[in-house]
Amino acid sequence: MRIIKDTFFMLISNLAIVILSIIQYPILLRIYDFPPEIFGIFQYIFSVVLTITAFSYLSLHNAIVAEREEHSPHQREQFLSWFLIITNAIGFLSLIIFAIIKKSSSSFIISALSIYISSSFFNAYYALARDKKFFGRISIATVAQSFFKIILTIAAGYFIRNEIALVCGMVVANFASAYYIYRKVKVRPSFLEFQYIKKFLQDNRQIVIFQTLSNLLNTFSYNLPVFLIEKYFGNYALGLYSLAYRTLLMANRIFSQVATQTFLPYMSKSPDDEKTILEKYHYLALLLFPIYFAIGSFARYYVPFIFGVKNAGIIPIIKIIVPWMFAVAVCNPATSAYFVHRKNFELLVVNILLLAARLLSFILFADEGLHLALKIFSAASAFFFTIIFVRSYTFAKVKYIKALTIIASMEVILFASMLWEEFMPVGYAAMVISLYLAIRIGIKVIRKNGLRIFNPSSKSVDME
Repeated sequence: MRIIKDTFFMLISNLAIVILSIIQYPILLRIYDFPPEIFGIFQYIFSVVLTITAFSYLSLHNAIVAEREEHSPHQREQFLSWFLIITNAIGFLSLIIFAIIKKSSSSFIISALSIYISSSFFNAYYALARDKKFFGRISIATVAQSFFKIILTIAAGYFIRNEIALVCGMVVANFASAYYIYRKVKVRPSFLEFQYIKKFLQDNRQIVIFQTLSNLLNTFSYNLPVFLIEKYFGNYALGLYSLAYRTLLMANRIFSQVATQTFLPYMSKSPDDEKTILEKYHYLALLLFPIYFAIGSFARYYVPFIFGVKNAGIIPIIKIIVPWMFAVAVCNPATSAYFVHRKNFELLVVNILLLAARLLSFILFADEGLHLALKIFSAASAFFFTIIFVRSYTFAKVKYIKALTIIASMEVILFASMLWEEFMPVGYAAMVISLYLAIRIGIKVIRKNGLRIFNPSSKSVDME
């Protein structure tokens, strides 16, 4: 399967991104002495932008990738033109309305608009590269994006000791990466044709309507802790949460985001690829469990080194949200089945229920402290993502018992070992077993395929 080769190159690029990301935090927190509040303020700006992006994009970037047909150069030009016009018009208006309602400062408005506009260009070309299955070029672009963001953030942070340094790094990196992908996909905006966008919206109306609503709810519920922590506990607590969340997000990038971005083009174009991916899906859990367990169990050792001893409050938050982020990392790639089988309304309903559960976790338990509220939030999130995972299998008519048993068992072990020290030996045993099985599977794949897995010109890689 060619998907293994594409996933491999995306994996290598994201490993490079994680390494680069780790470098910036000791410099910003320990050398420049950035307080956690700065990361809290930046996280709030970024969460507002992400939430607006969830509905202003109208899921157009997912719709073009999910279509069964191969697109012509003219279709891609029209998509790019309409995407940039529609998303930036909606996004600009939404941010201005939000800023007026919240009486936000000019600094917030400029920062949010800069991040939004630069992200829209990057995501437009990123979607086109995914549609053309240029995963090798995407890998280079994402590594370059992270490299520029980190270098520019560090450089700006030397002169500007506030959140503006983080904003500058992100904006310039987004534009630079968008330009690189543009040079590879060779798609330019063209004169707008209303007939194209009319047909495109009609053909993808389920994704545009239901997936946009689902994305909005899902993105809002993802960022719900940001808004609620800022409201109930202030920017210092939000900064600690932001750093803990970003630590887990780095792990998520190692494979889950790679799988999510890679699986959809293959699952949408080939039912056989979809079946094969889901039948072998438990391999992903075996690979990710040791990573997430290690992040939680060894937090006491690496947090003081990376973030500084005075920011040790990050440690308990990491351990609390590890099970939730593991469930996201494992289950999220399978949700491509919702797009492929046009089950967007059901995903919308599940996300409504998930949002309600997450809201209640803070409303009912915020008075008891941040940690308890996050524990309930984490448990509810993992439960709903597991439901979404099971339904993805039923859409594709693939048996899910084996994969569900493995993944649910790992979620329970993570919850128990992260929250109660007496269960830690069970977690270590599970980590060793998972690592052993993952290595065996990897050796088997390499033996069957040899150097084809590393060769960009190879057409297929055998997973059997």
